[in-house]
Amino acid sequence: MFGFFKKFLGSKEASDSVNNHATEMQPVEVGSELSPSSDAAVWEEIERESREKLELMSAQMPGGDYFKLLEKLQSAISEKKYLEAAEAAHKSIAPLQDWLSDPRGDGERLKLRIPALQQGGTMMAITGDIIGLESVRDLVFEFDHLVEYRSDAIKHLKSIDTFERIRQLVTSKPGVLQNKMKAELGEEDGRYVSNLISWLEKAGEISRIESGKTYALHMAEHSSSSIQTVPKEVIARSPTTTMSKRRNSLNPQSILNRTYRFVAVDVETANRQHSSICQVGLAMVPASGDIETLSILIDPEQGFETFNVDLHGIDEATVKDASTFEDILQMLRPLLERHVLVQHSNFDKQAFNAASKYYGVPELRANWVDSVQIARKAWPELKSNGGHGLANLKVHLDLDFEHHDAEEDARAAAEVVLLAEAATGKDFSELAKSKKQKYQTSVTILGNQNGALYGHVACFTGQLAMSRVEAATFAAGAGVTVKTGVSKKVTLLIVGDQDLSTLVGHNKSSKHRRAEELQREGHEIKILGETEFLKLIAIG
Repeated sequence: MFGFFKKFLGSKEASDSVNNHATEMQPVEVGSELSPSSDAAVWEEIERESREKLELMSAQMPGGDYFKLLEKLQSAISEKKYLEAAEAAHKSIAPLQDWLSDPRGDGERLKLRIPALQQGGTMMAITGDIIGLESVRDLVFEFDHLVEYRSDAIKHLKSIDTFERIRQLVTSKPGVLQNKMKAELGEEDGRYVSNLISWLEKAGEISRIESGKTYALHMAEHSSSSIQTVPKEVIARSPTTTMSKRRNSLNPQSILNRTYRFVAVDVETANRQHSSICQVGLAMVPASGDIETLSILIDPEQGFETFNVDLHGIDEATVKDASTFEDILQMLRPLLERHVLVQHSNFDKQAFNAASKYYGVPELRANWVDSVQIARKAWPELKSNGGHGLANLKVHLDLDFEHHDAEEDARAAAEVVLLAEAATGKDFSELAKSKKQKYQTSVTILGNQNGALYGHVACFTGQLAMSRVEAATFAAGAGVTVKTGVSKKVTLLIVGDQDLSTLVGHNKSSKHRRAEELQREGHEIKILGETEFLKLIAIG
């Protein structure tokens, strides 16, 4: 069992624990060494404490069976029951995500490694569990402190395709030499290829016969493996297939002055740096509920890494004549800053901010909401059934999109929001609210400079027929800048039905009273009812 805890406890912690235990032991004479029995006693003590720690943490986690899943994963791998191991790794994702979403799971208390990203990731790759691996990928991009795991997550996704290509190559070329596989597969990392071949041999799918200084590879004639071949429909997409669909669906100039309920945003990056955006996808949702999409290729002016290219199919040649992020942001900034932006997890906002810093330009002054949080409120049953990543939602909601195409992923995020609204009967801004937030969400949005009412500054108070977020978005489209509070800069106060419970004994809200006070002081501020306001911006 020592190996079990070495694999699932952080190496630094394990090392420190050994040193601490050694220090606490009785001193020995100079020149003497710890006997094997003493060393074993140290590890036995570490194992006991580690087990207690893991069991305690597991009991605190959702479902209380996380530790059992780790044991099942390890024992299944030891017994070469890779399907069972993959299932255990898959099941460990949801409770881990819930734990990390809990304030207690901020990364500090979770010292064990994520099993679905170690050997569990290989098990899901060899069995073709793309949904599980995409859930892991979504998980590590959702939490900042999991950044060190992101390259592993992408690599395991790639391995699904590489495992299948190895199978196909050995089937079509019986006796192919292992030292030729790297070139045959077009891979750069020979050790990576050899490692996957070794797993296929352990699984009983491939046999290796010595041939000089290398091995001749053959598919096992009577395989005892329970591994299933990866279905063709889940094999990673090739760059050619992917890029045939990647084109600008709309003319960007045609949408800049239009107004939408919200805009979903997704990005793809060239390498592990958040700033290396190579594609931006937008999905605009007007009041009609239709979805309009736009894909923009971007020259990141940074190098492309193989992992990323394999994931989305974009490389240096693809973006050869594309604009830079700085130019695209300058064009899109007015549109994005006056709309609520939807992202699935927080990676896209982080990427926009990182790319802005890379080019030395201001970050977007935009209001972002997370469709993961919206999905959690609409379908709480998925919390322990695969989670709320796009990969699992694709199956649960029967969504049709190409993952890792920014335009397609943006459309999927928009569809998730619309379906969540339909499932709950609530506006997306209400679903995006935190549990502690009691009042309507208010936002600050800059007005469209080409709008008829540009120059006006508005503030909302009271209960509106539409959400304040939606009202603010339409106001900004007409040129009105929206603020959350009343000040001397405000020219319009829009009043909805008053909630008597929030007036604290007054007949009017504090914002309403402040606006009237400013009027008496001679400031030009007009107080409008919601219906009058909607007519003013021409949507009433």
